[in-house]
Amino acid sequence: PTPVSRRLTSLVVCPLYISAAYHNLECFQLLLQAGANPDYNCWSPVNVDDFARGSPTCVLDAVLRHGCEAEFVNLLVDFGANLSLVKWDTLEADTMGRVRVNPEALQAFRKAKSTSRCLTSLCRIAIRRALGKHRLHLIHALPVPDT
Repeated sequence: PTPVSRRLTSLVVCPLYISAAYHNLECFQLLLQAGANPDYNCWSPVNVDDFARGSPTCVLDAVLRHGCEAEFVNLLVDFGANLSLVKWDTLEADTMGRVRVNPEALQAFRKAKSTSRCLTSLCRIAIRRALGKHRLHLIHALPVPDT
């Protein structure tokens, strides 16, 4: 029998979200390297309309709202996060109300959103997605030419 996939209704149950909320960069990086989805940390269907009003709509949104360092943003960008899922990029860090945005992280997000990803980054993302999280341990066996 195949397992039943549940619809994601909140990010707070996701390990990637929890590691960001506790500012645990090492855990956050390990989860991404192990194949965590950089957008929702979930591969089942997602309907952000089911999320509680005012809650983060994606992991990048949560990283910015929790005041995480810029390295969290850079890791999400490196692992292929969809930058267009964050809708409040026009606001300034000091006008976010109760949200504690790290100014350097906000700057890293804006810079990533305003520039195209380099070809090596796009290739890395495509290869990781093609392999899937269950075969990521084989990535070192790919025939890559020496530089």
